[in-house]
Amino acid sequence: MKFPPSFSWHETSQEDGKKYDPELVFQAGLKHHGISNTAFPIAHRSTMQPYKVPNDDIESVAVQVWDGVSEMSLYVHIPFCEQRCRFCEYTVVKNDRSYPQETMYFDALGREFVMYGNLIVPKDKKIVGFDIGGGTPSFVDVRHIKQVIDSAVGCFGLSSDIDISIETTPKIAALDFKKMQELHDMGIRRISMGIQTVNPALLADVGRIATSAQWNIEAAEHIYRAGFERFNVDLMYGFARQSLESVEATIRHAIALDPHYITLYRMRYKGTLLKSDAENVSLEDVNRQVTLMKTILKEGGVYRQIWKKHF
Repeated sequence: MKFPPSFSWHETSQEDGKKYDPELVFQAGLKHHGISNTAFPIAHRSTMQPYKVPNDDIESVAVQVWDGVSEMSLYVHIPFCEQRCRFCEYTVVKNDRSYPQETMYFDALGREFVMYGNLIVPKDKKIVGFDIGGGTPSFVDVRHIKQVIDSAVGCFGLSSDIDISIETTPKIAALDFKKMQELHDMGIRRISMGIQTVNPALLADVGRIATSAQWNIEAAEHIYRAGFERFNVDLMYGFARQSLESVEATIRHAIALDPHYITLYRMRYKGTLLKSDAENVSLEDVNRQVTLMKTILKEGGVYRQIWKKHF
């Protein structure tokens, strides 16, 4: 990114040389991560205030940021969900698929595609990835997903071999094979499913609708039968009432589904409906859980660590 002429890095100070107790740093991260976390869009109500920016300024920044960039990825956020999970920290709209609201949102997305397509000269850049996230993008009507993909193709000239990814839930994938097939047939080749845990009591506690592991099995069968080439499963650790036995059962269940990838997410409490549980979580417990999960993942030789939390 190009910085304005007045920009300068802060000089180091004595504070930079201090060492802090890891447990204090961990607790501070739980408290303030809604501000420091790089995930987007996140905790917007607690960290942002209403503001207005002239269109010319938006366009100027967009052009400046992408000037000289030869490769880029696209991300589209679809905020609609059947209900908000209590661990969720993202911008979502709970169970409201009324015709005006949903249609207006996707029409606005279409205009965004046109605006950025005109600003950053996509013909000079290679699109190397396209992620459709949320929210639960597979919750909406497939015609809207097709609308998003068509906009991306029309405005950014996506190649036929582009890696398009979408997110789903065990319930949707298990109950609606037709939707899985339609999503695959419109060019989506990677799908990610959030299992989080297989403990029924914990699933109910965090607000998940599908609390039986059988949903996961049927969902995986439909995903493979639909023809998806890459299947990822998301798991979570760091819940206040999550035992090591529960963690082990979850990771072994996920492996049995035979996904191509497994991703491990630590529970982050800031900005969620579970924020009051943060004081009941210790760094020691969290480290034990993630260490156990990584050990089990690696023991069979099938999964290896690709990035920090991806296997």
